[in-house]
Amino acid sequence: MKEETYRSELASVANIFTFVGYNKQKNANKIADESSPLFVNRRVEKDTLQVNAERTSLKYSYVIVPKATNKIIPGYLAFLMNTTPWKVLLANSGEFFKGTLSPISIKALKKLLIVLIPFEEQEACALLNTIISFQYDDVGEKKNFPSNIKLAYEYFENIADIISLEIFLGDFEGNADISVLSAWIEKSKIYKETPNVKQGIMNLLDSIFSSNDILRGRMNKMRMYIDEHANTIFNHFPK
Repeated sequence: MKEETYRSELASVANIFTFVGYNKQKNANKIADESSPLFVNRRVEKDTLQVNAERTSLKYSYVIVPKATNKIIPGYLAFLMNTTPWKVLLANSGEFFKGTLSPISIKALKKLLIVLIPFEEQEACALLNTIISFQYDDVGEKKNFPSNIKLAYEYFENIADIISLEIFLGDFEGNADISVLSAWIEKSKIYKETPNVKQGIMNLLDSIFSSNDILRGRMNKMRMYIDEHANTIFNHFPK
């Protein structure tokens, strides 16, 4: 993380509505046509998208509209809220890991912690969210994924979870050599160079699982770090 990183509440960077309230504002022309709304599941669930750029079902009953301050990329906001650390921030941690569907209130959304990071890092996180969302949008819930696709996407989700934990905790006490985010920024260039989404994903996987891959090595280091500091890390989250 760099000097540009700072923490805020979601309400300071976005407006939050119920879906009905959003439509009223939209119909009254109080929301700009160029805004990029995000649709939020009213309950915290483990194996589905918490936030989506499209309202794919009625359960997405809240709407977040990032403010026009150029501080946050909508895809980065979606990235955070789709990862396990941010789902735990939204839910009771004990209930979440039991698989309980925890309801979300507007008040909780407004107070949700958001960590603002430099644009290059936001863009890399938004790209990872795009990759993960692609399969959900195509197939639906994770239980419907083909087994080989599921394994690949779970690895991308693991990358996202570790990056969001890295963002949440900060610099990991100066251990920059285990930063998965910086390794992902470099790795994501492979995807950007490929015009086809599916081929880009395959090229990424081929690169990640090649010998001596830096991203995979950082993932392994980070897992060891998390295992060694599990209690300290867990204490950062609300009980």
